[in-house]
Amino acid sequence: MSPGPATAPPAADAEPDRRLIGDALRYLRAVSDYIAEPPYDTAGQAAIDHIAGELTTLARGCERCRDDGDALARHYLNDKQAEHERSLPAWRCRCFAPYKLVIHQPGTEISRHEFYYLGENPPAGALCAGASQPASDEDCPHDSCAGILFPPCTLGSLAGQVRWWRGKVRDSGRCPACGVLFADALAGPAAR
Repeated sequence: MSPGPATAPPAADAEPDRRLIGDALRYLRAVSDYIAEPPYDTAGQAAIDHIAGELTTLARGCERCRDDGDALARHYLNDKQAEHERSLPAWRCRCFAPYKLVIHQPGTEISRHEFYYLGENPPAGALCAGASQPASDEDCPHDSCAGILFPPCTLGSLAGQVRWWRGKVRDSGRCPACGVLFADALAGPAAR
């Protein structure tokens, strides 16, 4: 008896199995709490449909995730985390050392500012001396600064933090490059 016809692996752009997407959505709901539990209103269902579309696109291009919904969901979450980190603006100390600044619980009794080294793909040059903490790249008058002030890089390791209690500094780390307290660098004018 001869063996049956060999089946080729699915093409890279083949439509992923609906079960794969369903498994990934279940993971995002049950394990990571990325998606709320049903029932969904119209807007909630639209968001789920959008995520399902993103998962489908991701599964088409990823050989490792084609057969494992949990792996697909973790890949999706990692991509979203990196996207968020890349969107954070860079901040510079008085010594011009660049960091990514993450603010937790702003406007509450207890808040925290965390300063991270720049991760993957850091900017090649010093940050613009004309803007120490702009809200967007439009706030800087230099066209060339968008890639430096808002580098498309992820967070590196934690360099230090400032903890606040009722609007007052409770404790502050120091800039590893110059030794200035991060709290002082936040409060005072930047070096020119």
